[in-house]
Amino acid sequence: LNKTLDILDAPLAYEEAMSTLFLPESGNILAKTIQGTIGFDGTILENDQSWLITMATLTNIPRRAVGIVRLKQPENLGPGHEETRYIIMVLCPSKEKETKSATETSRTFATLFADI
Repeated sequence: LNKTLDILDAPLAYEEAMSTLFLPESGNILAKTIQGTIGFDGTILENDQSWLITMATLTNIPRRAVGIVRLKQPENLGPGHEETRYIIMVLCPSKEKETKSATETSRTFATLFADI
């Protein structure tokens, strides 16, 4: 997160990013995520735990940024994210058009990662 904000020349957006990416009452549970599904056996839809996209809309950044991290080994990031290998973080300015919003950009990356 720090490196991404430095590249955007927006180091003051760190606190806003942290409060937007994580639920305020928990401090370590991601607020908005996208995760793929890999199967349907008639009654249960199973999540693809190999990747996770988290997103935030911030007021203090000049343009969109996407950070992709491949972890050395799968990590447990909480319920439903027990074997995460890739973490994708999407940050967008609040003044962006709806088609370039954090949600739409995240959906685009979810489509790319759906076949991994």
